[in-house]
Order: sequence, then C-alpha cells, then structure tokens
Amino acid sequence: MSIPDTQFGSKRDESFIAHNNLIKTKYNNSNNNTILDLERKINLAKGQERVDLVVKNAKIVNVFSGEIHQADVAIADGIIIGFGEGVYNAENRYDAQGRYVCPGLHSPTTQGA
Repeated sequence: MSIPDTQFGSKRDESFIAHNNLIKTKYNNSNNNTILDLERKINLAKGQERVDLVVKNAKIVNVFSGEIHQADVAIADGIIIGFGEGVYNAENRYDAQGRYVCPGLHSPTTQGA
C-alpha cells in the first residue's frame, strides 16, 4: 500500500482509518478464543509472523505509568499486538510522524455510538 506523504486529515489518514475499520469488522465477528489463535497472537507479538499493519514512528502513551515511548505499533486481527522498533513486518505501513497513540484509553468524545 503506497500512500504519498501528506498532512494530517488527508487521504493518507482516511486510508488508515478505512483499513482499521475493515480489520475491526472482519475480526470482531468471529470467535478468536482458541488455543491456535492464542499461539498465533504470541507469534505475532514476538514478530515471528507478519502483522496486518505497522504504525511507524508513533509516540505511545502508557496510561498506567504516564511514560511516552517512541516506537512502532503492530496491529493484527483488529487488535494492537505489540510495539517496538524494527520488530514487526507488514505489507501495510502507516507513518504516524510522531503523533501520539494511546492504547487502552477510551474517551467518550472519540467513540461512536
């Protein structure tokens, strides 16, 4: 997936949102609680299998410690599977350009009804 670098709120961001919604729809309608699914998620988290999407150059906010980590975020099966630098391989990549990612924080102002 090759999207030209542009400003926030552009086609690049719209494509990222559309891809994320597609993954959510695909995986939220299935039962992902088997042992094989757990083994796969562990392999994905270790970087041993290709993930669906890597968000590069993100600032990750740890809501428990208040720390901010500069790293890549790996997404597979509609969930964040892990983070690190250069650990994950994916066909789809999105450059966050230093934007903040805050996993686990749900704001009622950003959630759909």
